[in-house]
Amino acid sequence: MEAGYLLRSPNIKARVTFFATDVQNATDIKRYYISGPVNNVEVSNSFANLVMMGINKRYTGLELGTEIKVTPSLSVNLAAAFTQAFYTSRPYSYINVDNDTSATADNPKAFDTLYIKNYNVPSGPQTALQANLNYRNKRFWFATLTANYLANNWMDFAPNLRTTAGVDNVPYDSPLWHSLLDQKKLNNVFTVDAMFGKSWKVNKYLKKVPNNYFFNINIGVNNILNNKDIQLYGFENLRTTRSERDQNTFGPRYAYALGTTYFINCVLRF
Repeated sequence: MEAGYLLRSPNIKARVTFFATDVQNATDIKRYYISGPVNNVEVSNSFANLVMMGINKRYTGLELGTEIKVTPSLSVNLAAAFTQAFYTSRPYSYINVDNDTSATADNPKAFDTLYIKNYNVPSGPQTALQANLNYRNKRFWFATLTANYLANNWMDFAPNLRTTAGVDNVPYDSPLWHSLLDQKKLNNVFTVDAMFGKSWKVNKYLKKVPNNYFFNINIGVNNILNNKDIQLYGFENLRTTRSERDQNTFGPRYAYALGTTYFINCVLRF
């Protein structure tokens, strides 16, 4: 379902959209390495497939975008997205182990309910804000300055911890309980980017060159503030020591963005 409103005027263009999407009865497979018993099944030192079925998810959100023309050369662009993406069911799962083919969907050795209802879907930042200042000069050059803010980005969790066997003998509401079950949030992100571009008509400087030759140069700098704490994504390691419940043995993994980066693009167009 989607509903929106569009505004067009000489100096302002704007759009507001609300959407809601339901995903029903989806299936997912996570592949990982196990080094000990899984849900009391004596298998180890092998690759395993965690098959999840009956997954229901809901995506809802509000998106806003506007372009404001301040002067003929200067415009301001604003954009925002406020979304929620979460699981609406308790899927069921079974585990297939590469060197133990007896575990199947009809006769699963390690079958359990995944208690992940209302967990956030790890699909990227659920809040995004952007402000862009755009200047275009009549002498064929332009410059932009953009500020970005991203928040509510959730780590991909290990479903096999969200089972009855996964928290067996763990005291309810204890620090260890929350350490195992609480979904972890990634860092909020703020970045500033800039770009400059210029176009020249080659015939203006070299008369023998055809009239339709143009030389363009674009220079961009991303993450001007050199923020090195930008977590692109993260995931809990499915390979864990169940008996000791020691998350430090196989801790979560994170991917980080680069600091300041830049590019220079030169194009001869004809």
